[in-house]
Amino acid sequence: MLPFTPKGAIFDVDDTLLDNKGDSPRGLHERSRYMAVKEVGKRHNIPAFKRWTYKDNYHAFHDAQTHSLVGAFWNTLLMTGLRTGETPDPNDPLMVELFEIKNTLHEEIILKEGEPYAGAIEFVAALAKSGLKDTLAVATTAYPRDLNIFFKKTNLNKYFPNKRVISIEQVKHPKPDPEAFELAFKTLGLPDSDRKYVIAFEDNPRGIQSAQGAGLFVIALTNIFSRKELEALDSAPHLIADNFAELSKIFGF
Repeated sequence: MLPFTPKGAIFDVDDTLLDNKGDSPRGLHERSRYMAVKEVGKRHNIPAFKRWTYKDNYHAFHDAQTHSLVGAFWNTLLMTGLRTGETPDPNDPLMVELFEIKNTLHEEIILKEGEPYAGAIEFVAALAKSGLKDTLAVATTAYPRDLNIFFKKTNLNKYFPNKRVISIEQVKHPKPDPEAFELAFKTLGLPDSDRKYVIAFEDNPRGIQSAQGAGLFVIALTNIFSRKELEALDSAPHLIADNFAELSKIFGF
C-alpha cells in the first residue's frame, strides 16, 4: 500500500502507458526512425544511409546526448560522418526532412499498432474515480501529434486534457532535467507543499531522475528496465511495479 493518500499523478507516456513493443531495434519509434533514414538515403543517394542498420538506429538513440528525436537524428548524422559538432541543429535540411518523414510514418504505425499496456487504461480510470480526476497530468518527450493519436485511440484524452499535457514542444531542457515534471506539476494547481504527495509514473532512468528532481514520489514500471536495474540507480524510484495489475494492488483498487 502507499504510505500516503495521493493528491495527484503525472504519467510518462512512451513505454509507460504506450507499449512501444519493448526496448528493441524494432520498437515502434525505432522502426519509423529507421524507415525515415532509409527513405532520405534513397532520395538523395546517401550511401551511409543506405547501409544504415536497425542496430545502428538503436544506438543512435541510446547513445545520443538526449533521448529525443532531435538527439537521435543528430547522432545519426554524426555516426554516418555527415555532420560534425555536438550541438544539434534542428534546422539542418537533412534533420528537417528526417523529421517530416518520420512523423508521417509514425502516425501510421501508431494508428495501426499503438496499444496501451495491459491494464493501463483501467488504472488511469481508477485513479480518476478515486478523486484525482482533476489532478492527472502528463510529462513526456513525445510530440503532440503522436500523443493525440494515441489518446484519441484509447480515449485517454478524457483524463488528460491538453492543458495538463506537457510534451517535447513545451520543454527547453529534456529529461533528466526536471523541467517536464515541473511544468506538469504546475498544471495541477496544487501548492508546492503537495509535491511529495504527487506520484510520477515512469519507466526510464532519465525520467525517474527528472521526476525526483521535481520533488515528486516516483513509481517505476519494469516495462523496459528490470527491477534489479531500477533498484541499482543512484536515483532509485520510491516504489517499483512489474505491471498495472501490481500497481492496482498497491493503490487498493
